[in-house]
Amino acid sequence: MACDWELVTDELTDKQQHSTYFSSPHIVLKVEETLFRIQQSLLCKFDTFRDMFQDATAHLKDNNEGFTDDNPITLNGIAAFEMESLLHVIQARYFIEAPSVSLDQWKAVLHLSTMWEHENLRQLSISKIDSLKLSPLESLGLATKCRVEKWIKPASMELCLRPLSLSFEEGERLGFQFFAGLCKIRECCVSMQSPAAKCQLCGRIYASCSTCGSGRPPEEERVKPDHTPFGSGSKMKSIRRCCNGCKEIPPSLEEKREQEASKLVDSLLAEGERPLPEKPCTKKLGITGHHPTFYEGDYITYQLEQTLFRVRKVDLWHFQRLRDIFDSVVLSEGTPLVIKLSGVTELEMASTLDILEARWFDGTPSINLENWKAALQVATLWDYPALRQLAIEQIEKLKPTPMESILLARKCNVPQWLNTGYTALCIRSEPMTVEEGVLLGFGLFADLFRIRETRKATPCKNCCNWSINITCGTCHAAAQATAAEAVKRLLSKDTESTASSSN
Repeated sequence: MACDWELVTDELTDKQQHSTYFSSPHIVLKVEETLFRIQQSLLCKFDTFRDMFQDATAHLKDNNEGFTDDNPITLNGIAAFEMESLLHVIQARYFIEAPSVSLDQWKAVLHLSTMWEHENLRQLSISKIDSLKLSPLESLGLATKCRVEKWIKPASMELCLRPLSLSFEEGERLGFQFFAGLCKIRECCVSMQSPAAKCQLCGRIYASCSTCGSGRPPEEERVKPDHTPFGSGSKMKSIRRCCNGCKEIPPSLEEKREQEASKLVDSLLAEGERPLPEKPCTKKLGITGHHPTFYEGDYITYQLEQTLFRVRKVDLWHFQRLRDIFDSVVLSEGTPLVIKLSGVTELEMASTLDILEARWFDGTPSINLENWKAALQVATLWDYPALRQLAIEQIEKLKPTPMESILLARKCNVPQWLNTGYTALCIRSEPMTVEEGVLLGFGLFADLFRIRETRKATPCKNCCNWSINITCGTCHAAAQATAAEAVKRLLSKDTESTASSSN
């Protein structure tokens, strides 16, 4: 495959811009002393920014606000560290590398996704923070700040039931009203006593039996389910009884305290009491001016067929052949850089960019076999080894037909697919078609038919019904091995003939 190109310097008025990959305007944001330059289309994934740009587009353009470094849109109330953390997550490409995100960064992402209304990213942040196990105080502060109600009760109960008393510093973080409520709940739980005796073996305190008053430890009794309140069933079950054989004893003191704490915390929350929100982020980036990573750089405009694409230069630089082309182009100042490329269709390029631009935080993208085939062809033509290997792996998972594997292997130089594809044609029950013969070529078509005939002419000694095309597992495996070996010899012969002709 050849990668031809030519420089185009006309006005290109007759060319259409690709709806997705002719970039949207870029917006310059200033957070503290750091400038971030981001695609407007990416910011519009957040409801707050989308509404802002819809309502104030004319005003922004008239004042040139957000389009230059001298007149950025200033975002107050957040830290540059939080903005950097958010962009670290939303800029990460799905098929390139999952981002490594710390707890502080996830907290920042949760804060901004809540503030700027991106529900999917917010739920992703919550699930990630759940897995990192915050302390009760951290959970309460962040829950109030980011409206995560499900964190408040478990964290409150943990503070109420722990042995260690609440400290003055914790009270300052929780706020007086909520702190006083938790102290009251703790006092109620601690004051609960049990008249029961203590087990001589484990030291556990048990409540008295409600029937006989015995406070001695319970015994385990194996009973049939039909004779217990657990319902019917065939398996034996164990129930706790006091040693006098009375009905099952009440919950332990620890269980009673937990039940009481749960009810009291529910009452506290029902009254509208909430802990104070977590204090604003105080982490400093120490970056003045352009952010070195999240300030979008130069863009390249290129033409495929009759369509213009405009993509970040850093993204195209992964393709070695494109880098060589762009490095060789020298234009006078002010001349638009538009390069017309051939060898790739508009559809193939769009499919490749769909893969490269898929964002990790958007979830699993819908990429089909045709998209991956297009990406493999583009990556092979323009020399992007990592994308080529990724496409090969994904195509193998999607299990293309033998003919699809063969044709793609020839076009994109994937020799391992030739062996498997030819072998599959040789051992399948359906005969090869004329259409397949045209695609394979007469010589190869004849060779594969000869292998098929040889296999079918040899009966299986273990299978009495070989004549009516019923095969056992043994003869199927043997046939596959025989066909694979014949195909291997065929490919070796073709390789030797190609080498001798080139010499």
